[in-house]
Amino acid sequence: MSKHLPPRMSSGLKRLKSTRVRALLSLGVVLALGSTGTMAYWTDSATLSSVTFTSGTLNLAVNNNTGGTGSDGTTGGAGGSTAQTSLSMTAMAPGNSSAQLLTIKNPGSTPLKWTLAGGLTGTNALAYENGVSVGTSALRISVYSFAGAAVKSGSGNSVTCTGGTALASGVQLTTDTSGAIVSTGQPTTPAGGLAAGGSVNLCVQIDFDPAALSSLQTLGVSGVLTFSATSNVS
Repeated sequence: MSKHLPPRMSSGLKRLKSTRVRALLSLGVVLALGSTGTMAYWTDSATLSSVTFTSGTLNLAVNNNTGGTGSDGTTGGAGGSTAQTSLSMTAMAPGNSSAQLLTIKNPGSTPLKWTLAGGLTGTNALAYENGVSVGTSALRISVYSFAGAAVKSGSGNSVTCTGGTALASGVQLTTDTSGAIVSTGQPTTPAGGLAAGGSVNLCVQIDFDPAALSSLQTLGVSGVLTFSATSNVS
């Protein structure tokens, strides 16, 4: 037997259910708003002041040359041209050699690495470049570095470097005056290059090939050697 509520009670129940639904929906909205709330973070900062940067100078001196102009524009102690007569030979014959002791110094304020290039100049440069055979020079150069004092021995046209570590050995001198002799930046050790105020002792040797052609007799030639420095010490 089914029971039917009076129309007035049925209407009241419907209103009660509607009120509960609205209440539950309202609660859902409150929860949703609560889940998207933000939090405030405390912040602070600090500043470094009085920071300055000053560039250094790059200079290279050979045998304490005081007549050159360095890369910083000042005269004395770096750069320029340094005459070295000990490498010269006169009345030389095949098999002769000469040697010169050099000190490479860094009088600047930044570390450096150096390289060496050079070649032959003058009217007879090409004759010497092909002085043994076509493409084979009659003049060769070797460079040695020393942990202590550089040493050479002999006299006249028979002077040679004694000991040391070879940085270049028997490199041909040609008409290319920028030809590489020591192409790897030196020093390779210690890391960081030649420190400001540091120096290295070298011995440079020139050899007149024993197989030099007789056509070179009485012919003279000039040589140019250029030491270059770079601040790239990597």
